[in-house]
Parts: sequence; structure tokens; C-alpha cells
Amino acid sequence: MSLQLGRKHMLKGGAHVVPILQKLPVGHSINRQFLQLRFLNAPSQQVPFRVVLVVPKRLLPKATQRNLVKRHLREALRHLQPLIDPSTPLHLALVYRSKQIQGYAPTFRVLEGLLLDMKAAVAAKAKHPLT
Repeated sequence: MSLQLGRKHMLKGGAHVVPILQKLPVGHSINRQFLQLRFLNAPSQQVPFRVVLVVPKRLLPKATQRNLVKRHLREALRHLQPLIDPSTPLHLALVYRSKQIQGYAPTFRVLEGLLLDMKAAVAAKAKHPLT
């Protein structure tokens, strides 16, 4: 698998972004420390996942701070994308929830845990679709 994370992996447009940021069914949101991962099944697409990165202005008021956090998230996700099952297309939202900038290493560790938890949740839902 290529370790590129390009524009085709970014989720854009209100029609795609709004459903994942609104109220989700139980088990479609995972919280860990300063990150929240929200995920929904997506219609079939060319890439195994598409992601939107959310860094609220009320938490980090300066654009340079928000951009740094997004760069950390993109880079960590780029390295961790093999953890995402390509057979189940997903829409992901990564929501940053801290008033302080975390470094790249903590971001990587927390995101790795979130993706492993998501992988287990998606596998459990595939095994038992009615729950």
C-alpha cells in the first residue's frame, strides 16, 4: 500500500461532512485523550477511506496552531493508513479536543490506538450486523 495521503483522501463538501459530524449511532465514535474519531460506512469509493480534520477555532485561536495540529494529524494518518481495512470504505472525522498543541509522537500514539479500536469495532459490526 502506498503511504500517500492526497486530496482524494480528504472529505470535502457539506453533503459528506455534515452526516459524520452530527449525532452518530452508538459505537461510531471513539474518544482517547485529546482526539475523537468518528466514522461511518461510505458508499463504494476509489480509496478505502476519506477523512476530515476538525480543529476548533475556540480551542486553538491562531491559524498557525490549527495548521500545525492538522499537519501532525495528516502525517500520523499517512503512516498509520495500513491499519484501515481497505475492504470497508469509510468516512472518518478526526476531532481535536485540546487547548494545547500536542507533539507529533503523542498524536501518533493516540491516533494509532483510535484506529485499532475502530478496526475492532468495524470487524465486530461486520460479524454481528444487527447489534
